[in-house]
Amino acid sequence: MELLEEAIAGLNPEQKEAVVHDHAAGGQLLVLAGAGSGKTRVLTLRIARLVETGVAPERIVCVTFTVAAAAEMRERLALWLGKERAGRIRACTFHSLAWTFLRESPPGSSLPPGWKLLGFPARPRIAEAEEPDPDSPASASAGRPAAKPPRAPGAPRGEEVALDELMPLASELLATSPEALAAWRRSCEHLLIDEFQDIDPGQYAFCRTLAGDSPNLCAVGDDDQAIYGFRGADPGCILGFLRDFPGGRLVKLETNYRSHPHVLELANRIFADKEERFRKTLRPPASREGERGDPPRAIRLDSGNGWDQMRLVAALVRMRAAQGVPVGKMAVLCRVNRLCATMRRGMDRFGVPPELVVQTVHASKGLEYDTVFLVGLEEGLFPLEDADLQEERRLFYVAVTRARERLYLLRTKERVWKGKRKPFEPSRFLRWHVEPFGTRLLRGLGLSDG
Repeated sequence: MELLEEAIAGLNPEQKEAVVHDHAAGGQLLVLAGAGSGKTRVLTLRIARLVETGVAPERIVCVTFTVAAAAEMRERLALWLGKERAGRIRACTFHSLAWTFLRESPPGSSLPPGWKLLGFPARPRIAEAEEPDPDSPASASAGRPAAKPPRAPGAPRGEEVALDELMPLASELLATSPEALAAWRRSCEHLLIDEFQDIDPGQYAFCRTLAGDSPNLCAVGDDDQAIYGFRGADPGCILGFLRDFPGGRLVKLETNYRSHPHVLELANRIFADKEERFRKTLRPPASREGERGDPPRAIRLDSGNGWDQMRLVAALVRMRAAQGVPVGKMAVLCRVNRLCATMRRGMDRFGVPPELVVQTVHASKGLEYDTVFLVGLEEGLFPLEDADLQEERRLFYVAVTRARERLYLLRTKERVWKGKRKPFEPSRFLRWHVEPFGTRLLRGLGLSDG
């Protein structure tokens, strides 16, 4: 308990408010956690404090979206509570919770013993030439099957359940079995939801039903990082939380412990026009206020093409490596998989060591790097043509906030794209960057912007 109290005492005021919030006095809790604000630490300390103040571990449920995130949650809880008590807390994914719910509900309402859990059906193999662009909005759902509609109550079932059937079946059980609902509400005295911006309407309805009128509901997320609309996630759920729970409390975590103040200045411009109630202004901790250094650099190659851009990135990587930054702490981020593959070939051609990370912005979420090169900032590539512009804006915010010290924003005038040489206009997202383009830097590298 003493170690836990020391950890809580070391939090900033907003973090501490989120950790010690009293549901009985303040109602449900929504924590809007800005990028790099210590979200996971706050959530695990809150759970640990619940246990230390008398809540039985087995009556706490914390749901998140990946097995890896749930495992990390359990590991962190074990640091504060020990493995035995931490192991009694149900930290799991939505699918895992629904599966447990369906198996362990009162007799007559649960699944019979012996049922098998299937994964998502395998995607049919298709020829390389027919491979759809996974980043195209038109084919965003091609990588996974459409969810089956829930079976009607009482409809005959086989002896197998697919992952995409778990939530509809669990929701159906809550709606049709008062016994099951009462049993699960008793076992779920406190419900906490991580990465709340990624929730879909069905999952949100499930959580609202499970929580009922209980004030012991805590949701943590960042609507500015809601980037999984193609999976069905709806940021409207996080924005509607205080409407659905009008007695609830909103806490914003706005101190960013990751990025250089210049990077935060750019990040804050992206949502400067947002409704004030949900707008977050990221700020550095006191120790970094007034820190000097290079602002994010936007580098435009008006006379160059895609290969020139790759040559430039390779030169910048070598420059940062000469300044003492390990290549493994740099990342080249792209909006689309196809550009990632091209950049990997280019990095190899220009002699960049293979450990350089090259990945999509989606894959980078939750990660951080000393130096980030955000390439392909051209209209039609980022933002992606015909995509949801608001989600593209959130993707740009995620990309920007991956950088700790240096951020390079790169675009080119033309590139070979999908087999054709095409001209590209600068991305509209570059309008938020007010620093001059990096002409002097290019010349120092022996390159030119035309």
